[in-house]
Amino acid sequence: MWKKHPLTRFIFGFSLALILGLGLGVAYIIGEDYWSDGSNPPVVVEGKIANKSPRSYPRNNNGSFDLIESNTGSLISHFELRSEMIRQIQNGQNVLISMSPHIHHIYSLNVENLGELVQDEWVAGVLFQEYQAPAFWTVACIIILIVFILIYALVKLADWLLPPYRKRGIVVARIEQADFNAAGYGLLLRSLPAPKARKNLRFELNEKDFLSTDGVDFVEVCYTPLFQFVREVKILRRDDFELEQLLVLEQEQRKAINLRYMPGWQQKLALLSDGIIATALFSGGALCLFNSIPSWLDSNFSNYGATAERFLLPGTAIFLFCMGLLFSVNFLRKLKDLKAPKKITIGPVLSKWRVNGGTNDTRRQIVVADGGLESGSDGVRKFEISNFLFDELQVGDVVEIEHTPRLRFIVRLEVKGHQELLREV
Repeated sequence: MWKKHPLTRFIFGFSLALILGLGLGVAYIIGEDYWSDGSNPPVVVEGKIANKSPRSYPRNNNGSFDLIESNTGSLISHFELRSEMIRQIQNGQNVLISMSPHIHHIYSLNVENLGELVQDEWVAGVLFQEYQAPAFWTVACIIILIVFILIYALVKLADWLLPPYRKRGIVVARIEQADFNAAGYGLLLRSLPAPKARKNLRFELNEKDFLSTDGVDFVEVCYTPLFQFVREVKILRRDDFELEQLLVLEQEQRKAINLRYMPGWQQKLALLSDGIIATALFSGGALCLFNSIPSWLDSNFSNYGATAERFLLPGTAIFLFCMGLLFSVNFLRKLKDLKAPKKITIGPVLSKWRVNGGTNDTRRQIVVADGGLESGSDGVRKFEISNFLFDELQVGDVVEIEHTPRLRFIVRLEVKGHQELLREV
């Protein structure tokens, strides 16, 4: 629970922003020459091409060459060049190179018997040159991230410093969340004044406060105004309420209050996730296949390139296409279920279950008797519902559920009333 404390979040956020800011400052000092080259005009050097290499590294599409003195043969500098340009030059050619003064980035080459080859154009008066764009936008994104982190940290600090809110009410449910949650315990509180719709206040508690509410009917919760971090839980008795308030609370607790539920975009996204995954797999396969085409058309590629790009990429594409087909079949089945005529199930909630599938997310399910208790085992229906709805529903609540016929995906759920599920002995 300490991980969700506003001061913990403030310290963590401020420290992260400070580290990122210092990192940017150090990077700017180290790379000062790199950024100054964007504003300084290019310089021109003359020499002869030597030690041309089609690739600087096995996995790099750029090539490299050395520039040497035409008369003495001494090395002037080592350069990298794009693969489409490196193929056009040859060892021994005289060349004039227009480059940045510090990091020696090539703007253009004027090659003997070939003419001018332009890699990048230098533009005066701009914030950054074309070759600096990736680094510039990376730095810009980091600065924006730092600003958002600072705002988040300051809001967390303000949340702790602002006067807290207090709510008194009746305990509806105590929840052991235990889903690898930083706050493993929760509490549903029906507060005063009583809400018009069945919507209880939800609070996350530490273990000490959770255990202190065991068997308690009334509590007062002190919490922060912005993120509802619980600062204190005070146990109350019936004597702490005025008679009028107590009657309102108990009446609202017994009365059938409508709870209307429509699935949010998260549930719909989870249902249609197979289609999203299939699209990503097909896109990845098409990209691999597209990148392998140049290697089949170029006979000058090395053995490494032939192995990696001519065979591994098409093999990866075939694998991605096969996986995409599997997810597409599941997606089409779900889509067909969504478009089919909806069914209506009306009856009391018989039981609630937490189903642990061995992952960080524990699924919630309810069992409903369609047509009431008289329908027998043939009317029993099982539905998977969202976490907050699972805690709001009580065993015995009479619900009306509109759902798909096969997957039983809930399109609409309403609580119509409540009945006690008593068993005669």
